[in-house]
Amino acid sequence: MRRQTSSGSSISAVTRAQRNEIIKSKKIFSEISLQAAAPSKDWCSAVVNDKGVIWRRWYISPATARIDAAAQKAATESVCTLDDFIDGDFHREIAVSLGDAVLQQLLDAAAQARE
Repeated sequence: MRRQTSSGSSISAVTRAQRNEIIKSKKIFSEISLQAAAPSKDWCSAVVNDKGVIWRRWYISPATARIDAAAQKAATESVCTLDDFIDGDFHREIAVSLGDAVLQQLLDAAAQARE
């Protein structure tokens, strides 16, 4: 089953059980947290573990900088399996946000984790 992301790309949907298993896994192969490319002030984080990939993004703007209910909705989290990530999930969003070199580093880590 696939679903649309906010950027318009299609990603595979994971079940709640798969999502929980991926998030709880402690064997991390790569973890990257960086500010997105200029002019964005957004903060991005990607974790590759032995079960899957977790992609988080915090949208930073003057409206979300205030401490209120809107600030709590400024973060997004997406999860996919290693196979889905290697097959293309999140590639476009990661490449645009953090660059092709970071995407390649995450793909290499995912391939290593899948072995």
